[in-house]
Amino acid sequence: MATASLEALHAAYVDFSELTLREKVGHGSYGVVCKAVWRDKLVAVKEFFASAEQKDIEKEVKQLSRVKHPNIIALHGISSYQQATYLIMEFAEGGSLHNFLHGKVKPAYSLAHAMSWARQCAEGLAYLHAMTPKPLIHRDVKPLNLLLTNKGRNLKICDFGTVADKSTMMTNNRGSAAWMAPEVFEGSKYTEKCDIFSWAIVLWEVLSRKQPFKGIDNAYTIQWKIYKGERPPLLTTCPKRIEDLMTACWKTVPEDRPSMQYIVGVMHEIVKDYTGADKALEYTFVNQQIVTKESDGTVAAQPDSLSSQEGELSPSSTQLTPTTAANANVNAIAISKTTTSSMTENTSSTSSDITPTNSGQLDNNPIFHMVSNRWDAIPEEESNESWNDSFNLTSSVEATQRLETIRNGMILMACKPMEQLTLDVEANGFDLSHSESSSSSTNGEFAIANV
Repeated sequence: MATASLEALHAAYVDFSELTLREKVGHGSYGVVCKAVWRDKLVAVKEFFASAEQKDIEKEVKQLSRVKHPNIIALHGISSYQQATYLIMEFAEGGSLHNFLHGKVKPAYSLAHAMSWARQCAEGLAYLHAMTPKPLIHRDVKPLNLLLTNKGRNLKICDFGTVADKSTMMTNNRGSAAWMAPEVFEGSKYTEKCDIFSWAIVLWEVLSRKQPFKGIDNAYTIQWKIYKGERPPLLTTCPKRIEDLMTACWKTVPEDRPSMQYIVGVMHEIVKDYTGADKALEYTFVNQQIVTKESDGTVAAQPDSLSSQEGELSPSSTQLTPTTAANANVNAIAISKTTTSSMTENTSSTSSDITPTNSGQLDNNPIFHMVSNRWDAIPEEESNESWNDSFNLTSSVEATQRLETIRNGMILMACKPMEQLTLDVEANGFDLSHSESSSSSTNGEFAIANV
């Protein structure tokens, strides 16, 4: 049963009658999350699945009640109703980073936003790793567990169903395949360095706006490739400082990766080079989907695909967020080049999306083919689909002719008169002894003939 002893949990009790539940906004490791109103403010309410064990509920509440950080979702209280346990948590109106990056509609964002998200995620993880008396390891760092608030300017870590005390050195394979450190897949003892590996994959994801290992559906195949040293492809024109940090964080040997505190220090220096992270992102998160505002002020979902006409760019194929008016012309040139390279890629055979660890080879796919060094244009993930790829149910002339030929041939065969069949049967044809002797004689003749 998904119930827990409320007395044993270190969280404020909330009367369930104070909650007004609304639509579902997501799900976590052990339950579904809904938007709700509590004391005149929006909150997120997590209802645990019936299969969730009491120890799992108590663990998540225990860990959430220990933390208090601006980049970690806050726990307001706990409630119960009809043998079910509910967590009342801070509500993030911007949805998950995963939905923002890879949803049907892809709002624009700048490199400044990407670097700010990576820095905020690093600060939240550094806080967990430095907690006393028992540091915490999240173990499932990925865009689905990173929520956006304040019009996309703030990022918060959520879903503590996989969090473990650092002192326990847990060995069960929590986490998701594409972001899972090789030592976790191996099943050996691992430390907080597994979060650092996952953070590096998230960094690559916000830079490329692509899902790591997307072409591979089997989780074990992904884990095996990571274990053997393969990583997402390095990005063309990626600043050397960012690339060096990323590759250092996803090294195979955990001891070779930097600490999260070191990463925070580096990220604080990197974000100084990119302005515009405080700019609000024009989108809303409704019914688990991203919608954007059009120029006339209405809210609509725009499909993420290239226009069927050559040379015409759809609003979502490459998004532009200039930090200054002076960069607008430069970035416009970059968009044109990015569009040309994207069309070239769609007509050529796709190469492998995997490169060996620290190979030093850059991806041939120009994710950031920018003239401006500010990286204000973040292209979306390429799509091999076009408006002309739908099924054509109209038969071709050749197919129609073939069908008519076959049809006419069948009609002629059906109309052709057949000769009368006659069957001659010997009087003793079904006599058993006669049949056996005939069979023996026939077999004997066959054997002689073969000799």
